[in-house]
Amino acid sequence: MKTIGAPITSDGGNVLLSMFLNSPVVSRLFNNVEFNDNRKNPRYAKVGLLLQMLIQVIEGYRNDDVADYLTQDIEHRLVYAQNMASQPTISRFLSHLTNEDIDEIQELNRRIVSLIDERSTNTELVLDLDSTYFESFGHQEKMGFNYHYLNVGYHPISMTDALTGTVRQVSLRSGNTYTGNGATEFVQGYLSTILSAQHQTIILRGDSGFATPDLMETLEGNNIFYTIRLKSNPRLNRMALDGRYVNLDNLLMIEGQLTTDDR
Repeated sequence: MKTIGAPITSDGGNVLLSMFLNSPVVSRLFNNVEFNDNRKNPRYAKVGLLLQMLIQVIEGYRNDDVADYLTQDIEHRLVYAQNMASQPTISRFLSHLTNEDIDEIQELNRRIVSLIDERSTNTELVLDLDSTYFESFGHQEKMGFNYHYLNVGYHPISMTDALTGTVRQVSLRSGNTYTGNGATEFVQGYLSTILSAQHQTIILRGDSGFATPDLMETLEGNNIFYTIRLKSNPRLNRMALDGRYVNLDNLLMIEGQLTTDDR
């Protein structure tokens, strides 16, 4: 006897995701994105391709070539009315994005963040300034060798909200860019567009790669509190052992490091 099984899927949560993306508020956000589009009689709008890329990332698919699989997945075909673009279409969309298109995506992110802020009761904004590393392959534009990660790729800088997890701003940089390079301009660009009366206290956190005088002066000039790690050096070590800065009676030596005695 032959048994015919029903098609199955690994992405059943797409039903909820589709409901969210098609909600009035979210639909209005994406409909306001204005991409440059000189194509004649395109089958897929650029905004639709952007949404498909976001769906794939949310589902955990990192490569655009997975699109060919998703076009055959029964659940995707039902939820998205078989309107899933193929891998070549997705790749062409990514390769033809202009600087103006990227600015539109950044603006879309700012609108999303503004909606989150409007619905938030937080009067304190904690910003995490950080960099990360993306490995790349082939002959990608502006990629470079990073001596910290000992690999070739990109070294983007990002700013996220520690309280809500929202990505506030991102900028792509060559892999050989030092952590703090361009950080002041990056932060200034963000502060010029986002400061509002809602956030009575703004705190920025960063690691030692961002410990530059110009960044600290920019933060102080905007009344931004900050905590930025400093790399260990002989002068700091002398200051740490100077009684004018540290009460030695409250310190313990543990594994060669000084720490406060909280007992």
